[in-house]
Amino acid sequence: MNEVRSVKGVRRLRDILLGIMLLVVVGALGFFLAELVMSPNWPNAVRLVGLSAVLLTILMSPANGLLLWVILEPYTQFWYLNLKMPAGIPDLSLSRLAISLLSIVWVAELATGKRRIRRPSATEISIIVFCIMAVPSLTAGLDGLRGTIQMFFDKFIVPFLVLVLAKNFYDRETGLDRLVAALAVIGFYLSFMVFYEQLTGQPLFYQLGRATVYSRSLRKIVSLLGNPAYIGTVLGMIVPIAFFKFVRQASPYGRLFYGSLLLMAVLGNFFCYNRGAWLALAVALLVMLLFERDYRRILLPIALVVIAVGIVYWPTISNSPVIKERLYSVGSIEYRAVMLDMSKRLLRDHLLLGVGFDNFAYYYLYYGGPWSILGHSLPSPHNAFLLVLTTMGLIAFIPYLWIFFSMFLEIASVLRRSRKDTRVDRALLVAGWAVITVYVVSAAFVDLYYSTFNSLVFFFIMGTLLGHLYCLRVVPPSQAAAE
Repeated sequence: MNEVRSVKGVRRLRDILLGIMLLVVVGALGFFLAELVMSPNWPNAVRLVGLSAVLLTILMSPANGLLLWVILEPYTQFWYLNLKMPAGIPDLSLSRLAISLLSIVWVAELATGKRRIRRPSATEISIIVFCIMAVPSLTAGLDGLRGTIQMFFDKFIVPFLVLVLAKNFYDRETGLDRLVAALAVIGFYLSFMVFYEQLTGQPLFYQLGRATVYSRSLRKIVSLLGNPAYIGTVLGMIVPIAFFKFVRQASPYGRLFYGSLLLMAVLGNFFCYNRGAWLALAVALLVMLLFERDYRRILLPIALVVIAVGIVYWPTISNSPVIKERLYSVGSIEYRAVMLDMSKRLLRDHLLLGVGFDNFAYYYLYYGGPWSILGHSLPSPHNAFLLVLTTMGLIAFIPYLWIFFSMFLEIASVLRRSRKDTRVDRALLVAGWAVITVYVVSAAFVDLYYSTFNSLVFFFIMGTLLGHLYCLRVVPPSQAAAE
């Protein structure tokens, strides 16, 4: 009895000492942060708290940490979430820190048997082949090998790793819920910024040097992402997932929530006034209308009403600034025609290996491109696929294109089972097709891979869907029913 009491006393004393130590540590940390906030180096306090929150979340729950990082990524340059390193050492951005820690945690879980690697699909194999085939263009980069590799890592490797991690962190119970939660947060804050800037004329999180008008009557939305094409594309990718959740909700409150998200994303895409983003969303909605009955029941009546209203009020609509000043604008079309002609000349001489990663602007001048373009923007094809082809060559372009095609085929292979396997939700998979459509169509009108956030959102969505498809394949229907 005495021994039991002594053990309990030791444990109680230990708990008290641990509590005191915790209070001392928290108090010291709070005092340190308070001193830091009141000093001229106050951004370091924001940096410390922000980075610590993301990294601790990753350590406690990698899947939730991935979600939090994707949500916060656009704010990194505005909220001091990047670590500036001494000259000669690459800066530690939130993106680099998060993807590194996530990868380390994932490998550690594989090594300890806590998690099993999910068999790579054609998409992951295409990614590996693309990265290998891009090596010759990286060595030819005119900005130096170190800078070229850093940019390739940020723009391609990081989003590709997000796809792999999202697939392997996918959980059958909560995987889709996490994805939807992240997209809801992103959709609401981007839509709010679009509406706020249109109403007030003041961009939120403005990047210096960005033009804020398209024409005399129309604003150019530049809040946060700096380019309306990027904002419109992200909102366009959110629309199919929000639509899926809307048609699958039985609760009126759920339908109200996802209906609001859907409406805000559609309107946000429209008020970006970017024709590429408009076309991408329109084609995606057409895909949803053609291939899924649940979407068709809603979209077909809406399409008929829109067509009827358009016919009746066409004289008024055709004279609106949206049509006359934006849709009929030819300035950017002429620019793209010049870039297309230059791309043809580069491909004529460098089809197989390209001119080198991120070298398009240099070769544009070398091949005698007009200097007047430089007053508009840095010479670029404004087509992500054409940019990959001209700078990385045919050997990298084919596997890059196959990444998206293989995603489409993977979804198609599972869709064929939808009549025999009740676990297959056609609406979800068709929404996945629509997300691919938005990204691919938009990439045909803008150098989309330059926007890391667009790529993160796309590959986060597709990684989650590929994780879902993997679970459908490896778990037999009979076992799933038993579970």
